Amino acid sequence: MLGREFLSRHFPREVQIEMRSGPVGVRVAEVAREHGADMVILSWSQDSSPGRARVLREVVDTSALPVLLLPAGPRE
Repeated sequence: MLGREFLSRHFPREVQIEMRSGPVGVRVAEVAREHGADMVILSWSQDSSPGRARVLREVVDTSALPVLLLPAGPRE
């Protein structure tokens, strides 16, 4: 229910959201494998200062797939 509400509010054209808990790199790899993905795409703020970009680092360090990093737009 939470996933559907999030999608309808922020991404009305999308049809599915996956919510999982646990280590991010492991979960991203699971989802990519289950869906036969060719690439992982992440957005990020381009702030790699200490304490930032933890999720990005974990996915890049553990992914067997190529990872495309897209710059996130400015926060409103």
